[in-house]
Amino acid sequence: MSVAPRSAEDMKELVDSLHDRVNDFEARLDAFSSWLENTDDRVSELEDENNELRDRLEALEARMEVLEDGSSSKDGKVRQIVAGAENNRTGEQPAVVIDAAKIVTVTGVSRRYAYDLIEDLPEQHHWILTRSEARERQFGSVEIDDGKQTKAIVVDFEALHSDPEAVNKFTTSTEGGGR
Repeated sequence: MSVAPRSAEDMKELVDSLHDRVNDFEARLDAFSSWLENTDDRVSELEDENNELRDRLEALEARMEVLEDGSSSKDGKVRQIVAGAENNRTGEQPAVVIDAAKIVTVTGVSRRYAYDLIEDLPEQHHWILTRSEARERQFGSVEIDDGKQTKAIVVDFEALHSDPEAVNKFTTSTEGGGR
């Protein structure tokens, strides 16, 4: 404990010292309160910015889903290949040859994956043919040279349109309208 003041002057020094400490404490308390208020304001601002960014991200994700239209799935890739073949179709051409380069262009997949699709899709869809299968079916003026070095598939539109499930799944957009 401190020693009791001996004189009035000692008492005055002690009171002044306590007064200075109280003033210092009040100044620190004011500074802390100001800092705390600024921090609370900044936290509120950051929460608002975070909410705004989350809303923007959700909106962008929703737009990406619409744009992708399921194109990240294998069925989505097939849909894109059919759309690309349809775009390359001339008139009522019964079939269209799609090589790996065109698959890369219309789907955005790697060249290696395009070759995998060329290998797999004829086994999975009766209306996607290899060059030699297409040549056997004789599609008239469609150039289907199975002797070519480039790997390709052939989209048989007559077979595709004769399969209602495939027509709905691969030629109709998911937004309710046709292509």
